[in-house]
Amino acid sequence: FFSLSLSLSLSLSLSLSLSLSLSSLSSLSSLALHLALSLLSPLPLYPPPYLSLSVMACGMPIPPVNGSIDFTLGARAMYRCNPGFRLANPLAVSVVCQESGRWSSNEATPRCIPVTCPDIGHSAVDHGRWRLIYGSPSQYDAMMMLICDPGYYYKGQRVIRCQANSTWDYPEPRPACEIISCGDLGTPPNGNKIGTLTVFGATAIFSCNTGYTLVGSRVRECMSNGLWSGSQVQCLAGHCGTPEPIVNGQIIGENYNYRGSVVYQCNPGFRLIGVSVRICEQDHRWSGRTPVCVRKYPEIVAMI
Repeated sequence: FFSLSLSLSLSLSLSLSLSLSLSSLSSLSSLALHLALSLLSPLPLYPPPYLSLSVMACGMPIPPVNGSIDFTLGARAMYRCNPGFRLANPLAVSVVCQESGRWSSNEATPRCIPVTCPDIGHSAVDHGRWRLIYGSPSQYDAMMMLICDPGYYYKGQRVIRCQANSTWDYPEPRPACEIISCGDLGTPPNGNKIGTLTVFGATAIFSCNTGYTLVGSRVRECMSNGLWSGSQVQCLAGHCGTPEPIVNGQIIGENYNYRGSVVYQCNPGFRLIGVSVRICEQDHRWSGRTPVCVRKYPEIVAMI
């Protein structure tokens, strides 16, 4: 054992006498350094109240890079890592200053390594994938966004973050990509529809009953924006248009729709040649040919 008697004087006639018995030169030098710093400081520099003399005897442990040391009551030093880092060896959390003047662990200062989360960049998400939008892949505080395939939309929390405990802040239920629905189109009056699906990629084919004309898009498809392509379908009654007029006669009837009919009549003194009744057919044409009106008796030309 060594016995130390240290006497120091300042301009203010400050003196200090200290006598200690130490078990090692390393402990002696650590304590002497602290005393020297306290005398050179403009203000008195005292050891923190939670540092016992036994801790000072073991010397100040070196804090890890990207970390720090916390001292608890007694002779224990706790290693901590900064946010985003964790101890490489979870068992090397603390050391204790022993009576021998040495710390309980002879190993090197613990290392603080970056926090990482499981790689989800290629994780299976039906009809979707994760894309990095902030930070480094799988590193602490990194942010990933769920991108869904065309025709699908995300459901739930779209953005997740790598937390300090090496896990992603997944909500429950997990985010998912669901197929887009365009809604039911319905069957038009006097018409028909082929196709019952209403989701992305589905197709609907329309037709009209006999005598009705389809107005709009005959084929419509559910698009990735949730809308049906084309325009709304209507089935309108067939229309044949105004029938051709007849010379020296007239047309009776104004029903020009499908299955409607008109009657041709000749003026007095004329007779009808052809069919007098014409019907509006499915192809929007009048049946038969336009009749003609001719004089009943040929004109007698006087012979001179």
